Amino acid sequence: MNPSTSAPTTATHAPDVRAPATRAPDDRTRPSVVHTTSTVVRPGSPTAAPVVPDDRVELARELPPGYVASEVRAGRLVRLRRGAYVSAELAEAKGYVGAHRRAVALVRAVEAVSLPDRTVSHASAALLHGLPTWWLPSHVHLSQPVEPRVRRGDDVVRHVVAVPDDDVVEIDGMRLTSLSRTVVDCLCTLRPWDALVLTDAALRRGVDVAEILDRLAARRGHRGVRRAAAVLGVADAGAESPGESLTRYVLLAGGLPKPSTQVEVTTRYGTVWADLGWKDHQVLAEYDGEAKYVTRADLVREKQREDALRETGNQVVRVTKADLRDPVGL
Repeated sequence: MNPSTSAPTTATHAPDVRAPATRAPDDRTRPSVVHTTSTVVRPGSPTAAPVVPDDRVELARELPPGYVASEVRAGRLVRLRRGAYVSAELAEAKGYVGAHRRAVALVRAVEAVSLPDRTVSHASAALLHGLPTWWLPSHVHLSQPVEPRVRRGDDVVRHVVAVPDDDVVEIDGMRLTSLSRTVVDCLCTLRPWDALVLTDAALRRGVDVAEILDRLAARRGHRGVRRAAAVLGVADAGAESPGESLTRYVLLAGGLPKPSTQVEVTTRYGTVWADLGWKDHQVLAEYDGEAKYVTRADLVREKQREDALRETGNQVVRVTKADLRDPVGL
């Protein structure tokens, strides 16, 4: 499934996520989140981190004089940002995969020329941890202990905050915030649907909800904490793709009861797992990503699967990327 480049039109509304029932924590308590997800991770479903792109980034300052200009004229190198270049193949790579590779390359380019006390953080750290968001970040996020004397680069967002050593990890020689710290930073700053997509994926990776709650409690009074707690309350490790997470977001924002993820159904073909569903109402929802059906055989198998689900008395609702752009219609 390739995430969309369009946001749902419910952008200004959080799920029940919008409900202000979550109180800001005091110094001694966690946010009042009841994490009640009926999480089921489907047997055989992958939970490991995806491979993060490692495309080479050429820094002009490390190359012989005239080399970059020569390679650019020959069409072999393309400017990524000031002083940083990538291959023409990467610059021209199409679709979400190409955009994702370039986003990661931009983080690598910025980190390579940053001072030692700068830490890649927020959505940029999420990229390096292999966590998805619905929209790829267009800027590189850095956390640093002091305000910069001179701000360089309109593709960099600077967060003035000290990052303790315990919250720092190193990946491919780059300094970035730990996985749990990254999740909390993103929960507090991303739009709710992006935060949900990312948090679902983090829970699948085994991030401890209790640790996230403790980290939110430590941010008492900070901007975004109440919304973060609300998003965490509906996060679910059962979601297997950003599309499934966003489908759940749109359904919740529309006022529907919270669905279960990875609903197990016994059919004449054996056990079938539906993406989402409400067992009590015999309604199942399936997200259809663009890459799901590659061949005619894929379509035939999916038709047989859906017929088997319907034979059990369930109604099956298909959700596509276009549906997510029209939540009212959905």
